[in-house]
Amino acid sequence: MPANVSIRNAAERTGLSAHVIRAWEKRYRLLDPARSEGGHRMYSEADIQRLSLIARVVRTGRSIGSVAHLAEADLWPLLARTRLYEKSSEGTPTPADAARTFREALMKALIELDTRGLDHVFERAQVALGWQALLQLVIAPTAADIGERWREGALTAAHEHVFITTVKVFLGNITRQYPTTRFSPKIVVGTPAGQIHELGAILAAAAAANIGWQVTYLGPSLQAEEIVGATLLLQAKALCLSIVYPPDDPDLPEQLTQIRRLLPENVHLLVGGRAAEAYEPTLTAIGARIGHTLDGLCADLDAIRRGSIRAMAQPTP
Repeated sequence: MPANVSIRNAAERTGLSAHVIRAWEKRYRLLDPARSEGGHRMYSEADIQRLSLIARVVRTGRSIGSVAHLAEADLWPLLARTRLYEKSSEGTPTPADAARTFREALMKALIELDTRGLDHVFERAQVALGWQALLQLVIAPTAADIGERWREGALTAAHEHVFITTVKVFLGNITRQYPTTRFSPKIVVGTPAGQIHELGAILAAAAAANIGWQVTYLGPSLQAEEIVGATLLLQAKALCLSIVYPPDDPDLPEQLTQIRRLLPENVHLLVGGRAAEAYEPTLTAIGARIGHTLDGLCADLDAIRRGSIRAMAQPTP
């Protein structure tokens, strides 16, 4: 390989699109590639290795914002937590390889606004990978990619809406296959006022249903009083909020504080989404559990169900 390669070659070697590479550089300052005499990006072997490693970590379900600043020594342990990304000694395809193919097929269908094609890919992926891998390795990373492309203007709001609508219907049909009993714990899922991007909340609701929780999905952009009112009415054990965009809403910290203040002390508040880390000081102050992956959410819910996580205290007025 030459010492430096073009962005097209970098995309081929890392499995990322050129668009995503540019977006990561611009938004997260992930790399500062050299430039050719004509001003084109040129990537070194070290650049390729870092991009590949970051891409593999993101495909486990972690947000790019939560890992872009990490050094290589801190990234490898994140991969070690899942066997899905270990290479087969026989060189046979891994679930990660299959998931990448399905993600590419989903994006192609979405760009063409082919809803029937989206349904077909979802069905094939669910059969080939199983429920958890479908959520964590296909739908969640595709949603993140769509969000990046929407913010960069490469996809329209119509594309995002079609994907969300299709996912909501598909996941709704799937989650009904996991019946609960009256003894199953209850969780309420939604997004605070101003947070209109609901796909993260939909995925969280599906993941909770998959591990046996009774889920009530409220939808996007609800006021604090409405969210807490539904949680109280249902006598839910946990409330899960998704925060995706924007990351700088001046009213959201007060909303979050109010939600925690109005909730009973025995109700757990779980918060995730790609913009959650932007509100970490507030979330930490109110004792919310901050999650970056669906796997982490499921682990928290299992711990809550076992009683190994204590309920969070209300903030001081």
